[in-house]
Amino acid sequence: MNNPAFVLPMALMVTALGAVGQTLMKKAINLIPAGATWIEAIGVAARSGWLWLGVAITGLGTISWFVVLTRAELSYATPLAGIGIVLVMVSSAVILGEPLGAMRVMGTLVIAAGVWLVMRGG
Repeated sequence: MNNPAFVLPMALMVTALGAVGQTLMKKAINLIPAGATWIEAIGVAARSGWLWLGVAITGLGTISWFVVLTRAELSYATPLAGIGIVLVMVSSAVILGEPLGAMRVMGTLVIAAGVWLVMRGG
């Protein structure tokens, strides 16, 4: 059932879509001025194209995840989602300009190594 030639690229695509979608939604949230009421905050976010693009990309990733689950065991496919942490770190640095500290990078690489170990296991 776990066809790596199909599951691996699809799961990586799903994870990338999720990371980019989350980053774009965060970009929209960053537009909310400090001290805004929750009603003002919702209004600012709802008018942002970044929010809706992020929602659409995340939705596409969710639908794609369903396709992955038709071809893979959950315990095989889900660890691949751990790579999302790496992709979010990179996308938040590139798109949002968030800093990448040495501890954050090291911790993210440890998670990536754990994902690799799970994928190698039987």
